[in-house]
Amino acid sequence: MPKKTSYISSITESDRGEVIISASIPWEEVANKRGAAIKELGKNITLPGFRSGHAPQALLEKTIGEYRIIEESAKQSIKDAYAPVLKEVDKNLIGQPNISITKIEPESPLEFTITADKSPEVTIGDYTKIAREVFKKSPKTTVETKEIEDGILHIRQQVARSNKWEEMKKNASEEGLLDDTKSFPAFHEIDISDAELPELNDEFVQNISGMKTVEEFRKSFEDSLKEEKELRTGEEVLNTIVDSIVDASTFFIPESLVENEKHRIRDEFNSSLERQGASFDEVLKKGKTTREDIEKEWHTSALRRVRTQLALMEIALKEKLVANEEEVHHEAHQLMKAHKGVDHDLAMNHVRTIMTNREVIRFLSKLKNHEEKEVKKAPKKKPLDKKSTETDTKKKTSTPKKPAAKKTPKSEAKK
Repeated sequence: MPKKTSYISSITESDRGEVIISASIPWEEVANKRGAAIKELGKNITLPGFRSGHAPQALLEKTIGEYRIIEESAKQSIKDAYAPVLKEVDKNLIGQPNISITKIEPESPLEFTITADKSPEVTIGDYTKIAREVFKKSPKTTVETKEIEDGILHIRQQVARSNKWEEMKKNASEEGLLDDTKSFPAFHEIDISDAELPELNDEFVQNISGMKTVEEFRKSFEDSLKEEKELRTGEEVLNTIVDSIVDASTFFIPESLVENEKHRIRDEFNSSLERQGASFDEVLKKGKTTREDIEKEWHTSALRRVRTQLALMEIALKEKLVANEEEVHHEAHQLMKAHKGVDHDLAMNHVRTIMTNREVIRFLSKLKNHEEKEVKKAPKKKPLDKKSTETDTKKKTSTPKKPAAKKTPKSEAKK
């Protein structure tokens, strides 16, 4: 069986991460598609005296025109050659390739190019080491006494303000001034003096919280403050970890991925302007900036987003972290209900990506517990025994013995 001739003439890569495949098809293969091309083009042609699609080929050829027939023959030939060409290319390609006919001439090989994006490549940094180092350096969460006192004071002020507001509302209602904003201020505008503050005692905390004593309430409030600070600090630490992992990794990213993300950022920006009832020109004027500057900012943000997502995907791949498919289906269904017309596959992929990212964040968070366990496992240095220390010291500081003097032979002594 004769070996099939390759369609590929050359393969090049651009700076934008595109793979450009130049290929050609022998004219004989193109000519063999002529009948199929005429049949395809003739489907929508109705000629007098003939049913649609049943006109003689000679009449169809005359009606369609030679150029359109050759063009359709070329398209069908490329369609057949497309899969073998991509199979022959030893590269991972993504997205929808762009096909361009570069030469179409009877009796000459049909020449065309396929331009596709090369898959992004990631060399991930040592994410476990990075996470542990960041956790090790992160400060411990503490709650200062002043924070507790200020927080409890704010609660007392809010209770006093609520009581005063209710009283003012009652009086305004009786006087028919409830809708008069000058006589009846908004809740946050009500001033409270120290004398109006409720006393901080057991009765007060029982009324507002159900706790029995001030001490119990103070301890509960301190725990809540600490938990809130830990959550906030934890998010900041995790963001630092992810940023550090991205910075420690190397990427090959086709420009099209960055452009797609930039397009999403632009859509988000325009949607935000629409909700605010503002225009792009107003933003430029207020920010004293230019459209070019904003476009540069978007490009920087888009590149960072893509790098971060690729890093998270690489960690998920290495650690075999996957989203729960039942949860993905449920959330995708809710998304499609809330946003009519959203494509099912797009919704599924979007939700799956978000949930996989969460799994990666959970994985990184657990490294903190591992770090704490390692610290606890570290052997403590045993205190030196006093006697052994003294003995060792004596050994080190004792005066070395002088070497014994040599005995002089008697014969030599007489001399």
